[in-house]
Amino acid sequence: LSCSKKADSASSDKKGAFTVLSFSPSGELPQGAEFPSIQIQFSQPVVALSELGTPSDKSPYASIEPQLAGTWRWYGTSLLSFDSSDKAIPQKLYTVSVKKDLTSVSGEKISGTVKFSFHTAELQMTTIIPGYTKVKNGVYIDNDDVPMDSVQDIAVYFSDKVNAKFIAKSLTVTAGADASPLPYTFTQDEDAMMHLKLSKLPAGDTDIVITLPAGSSSDKDCFATTKVQSLSFHTLQPLAVTSSDSD
Repeated sequence: LSCSKKADSASSDKKGAFTVLSFSPSGELPQGAEFPSIQIQFSQPVVALSELGTPSDKSPYASIEPQLAGTWRWYGTSLLSFDSSDKAIPQKLYTVSVKKDLTSVSGEKISGTVKFSFHTAELQMTTIIPGYTKVKNGVYIDNDDVPMDSVQDIAVYFSDKVNAKFIAKSLTVTAGADASPLPYTFTQDEDAMMHLKLSKLPAGDTDIVITLPAGSSSDKDCFATTKVQSLSFHTLQPLAVTSSDSD
């Protein structure tokens, strides 16, 4: 997955065929790009010079799904552009389709790839807070040394809104080197947060790992995550003597 603008290209075995030479954006939209701009570069002129620069809210040449309101215009006889006036939906895959029967000025029918896609930023698991209720009330808890009376109370924060019931199907909590599963119940106290309650107390001096697998979605029809994400904390460590005085 790339977070930079790269061009998808379409190829054809036929030399000089009418194709889409490049398309942008592809992959993930850059952070902060809320209003997408799309460019489709064709290999041959599609419109007459008289049509250049004329704005339109619809295009007979291409479509976007899900739909975005905005302005289509030709910046060259072979370069079609779209500037969205709608904010892109978070965690969403957008597909741009060039009309399959599109013909160039010379009458040649389009060939090669005519469907392209990009997506908005995928969901990130940003922070976990063990002992959430105490922390919310001003108590400091060290994530590397969490008291045993606080380890079952965990807040998980995400980069965007989630449907807790949906994402709970994939979110896991495990303990120790053998990754023993820890069942949990949950509530959703905030739009971008899950409040977990572990069903049993894990052992002391143990790593607790919360994992969001690749392929997880925050809700139905949302773009799925592409990488495994894990955050962890450590339960209460045994008392250790760090120094001593001797006669």
